[in-house]
Amino acid sequence: MYGVDSRESFDEARRLQDQVFLAKGGHQQATSAGIGVRAARAPYVPHVIVGNKTDRDSERAVEPGELKALVDRYPNCCGAVETSAKRNQNVDEVRIAAITSATAALEQCKRP
Repeated sequence: MYGVDSRESFDEARRLQDQVFLAKGGHQQATSAGIGVRAARAPYVPHVIVGNKTDRDSERAVEPGELKALVDRYPNCCGAVETSAKRNQNVDEVRIAAITSATAALEQCKRP
């Protein structure tokens, strides 16, 4: 989770995402978008990245397209939701995305 009004929190979410993938068998590789984590067969690590505080849109430091780019780094592993706890906006969608990711992980484990 990061605050859409905080570039630092978004950068930290990206760093943590890379650390998890490295721990699960990925490796660092330079890409056109900077340093990323890649593997011959990328590890499947389901997760949801949440951009919170959309009620502070006038103070936004992270654009929705940046969240999409972060999610696209690990296809089929990652969900994304922008939300506002203050406005109770998309809060249920976070739970749904987490359950969907967990269910997909169970299905992935069943494959030979």
